[in-house]
Amino acid sequence: MIVGMRKAENPELDSLVDGPQDVEVTGDLPMSLTTFVGRERELDEIRALLRGGKRLVTVVGIGGIGKTRLALELGFSASDLGWPKVYLVELASLANPDLVEGAVLESVGGGSSRSPLKAVVEYLRDANALLVLDCCEHVLDAARHVAEVLLRRCPSLAILATSRSPLGIAGELVWQVPSLSMQKRSDAGETGASDSARLFADRASYVKPRFELSEHVARAVEAIVRRVDGIPLAIELAAARVRILSVEEIADGLDDHLRLLGGGHRSDPRHQTIRASLD
Repeated sequence: MIVGMRKAENPELDSLVDGPQDVEVTGDLPMSLTTFVGRERELDEIRALLRGGKRLVTVVGIGGIGKTRLALELGFSASDLGWPKVYLVELASLANPDLVEGAVLESVGGGSSRSPLKAVVEYLRDANALLVLDCCEHVLDAARHVAEVLLRRCPSLAILATSRSPLGIAGELVWQVPSLSMQKRSDAGETGASDSARLFADRASYVKPRFELSEHVARAVEAIVRRVDGIPLAIELAAARVRILSVEEIADGLDDHLRLLGGGHRSDPRHQTIRASLD
């Protein structure tokens, strides 16, 4: 079990990072290597649902829409929602649904067992905790079974799931993840940039440190994010192209956006889904 600490190290980025800037949680939430941008309204809505007593919230949406990142941000504020412990179960790499119960047991720190789900129940029976089941869609039946058993037998446990499809359990609240906002913000500086444009600018700054969202550049960036429908992963892939292309060239090239956005980080399998998502 790992104790994670999330702390914004750059005060200038505080406005881009939602939630507490110094939160201790018990679990294995991975620290993100990039800034969390926007989504304030979405985070507030889901927090309100969890505070209101909803024990199973499933955030659903297409690949690349930001389900996992949204769930992690919510997990980092679990203590503010009344859960001193939060556990993350990453299901994306599991090819066999039979491995789901064991993955849950491993994530909560319960060791190994011939009856992993039973062991998880015993481990979490009296636990006041939030369990994050990430990427359930390809092991949906197994994830559904685990969630239903745990919710029935662990009264102080809540589950936040991410999936392209609902789990289909009584009492489940399904929350559709929207595209990142493409509406210009009055509080985002002189350009009034949208959250989508701010995400583009932030990711572009990693490959081109002097990149600035000036008024001239902002117009092309807003065109880019609209052409990819505000899908965060598509925006990130487009932003990575500023290393070799101007924003105007990227915007023009998005007439053939599937070709332009092909590739990305080879280590991230989510990037391989962008063609289907944009379709």
